[in-house]
Amino acid sequence: MRWHIFCFVALSLFFAQVFLGTTLEMQKIRPELLLILSVYVALYAPTSEALVGSWLLGMLVDIASCERCGTFALLYLLGAVLTVKLKGEILQDHPLLPVIFTFVLSIQYNFLHVVFVFVGYKTEIFLDILLAAAYTACLTPWLMWLLHKIGTTKPCKKL
Repeated sequence: MRWHIFCFVALSLFFAQVFLGTTLEMQKIRPELLLILSVYVALYAPTSEALVGSWLLGMLVDIASCERCGTFALLYLLGAVLTVKLKGEILQDHPLLPVIFTFVLSIQYNFLHVVFVFVGYKTEIFLDILLAAAYTACLTPWLMWLLHKIGTTKPCKKL
């Protein structure tokens, strides 16, 4: 992986998510831009670099959330492990694959985050989780296209 490009893109998306979050917000629902980068890295980078990159992205999300440090880092790492394991089993070049992975992982991360952090959660939060996952998944094709264009990862061999 081209780490200098990855770090630049990760920090750019981090600052966009933190400082432009209210601009991107639709009725209290914000997209998770770093999750899209994590799925991209898990799908197209070598395994060890994908795991390290996803863990680092999770740490950035933890910094932005100002809650228990390490929760999102662990969740992003587990999501990367799941994505790396599954990408060999299914069609890697299918155009909907990143969208589906992003949608499912967004639901997983947010649900587990609610379970970890908020013991007395409300049932309305599950609708917010579903809407945030859908919003993030809708942005995935455009951000994946941009990541391919700027060459965030080196081309690796087909499975």
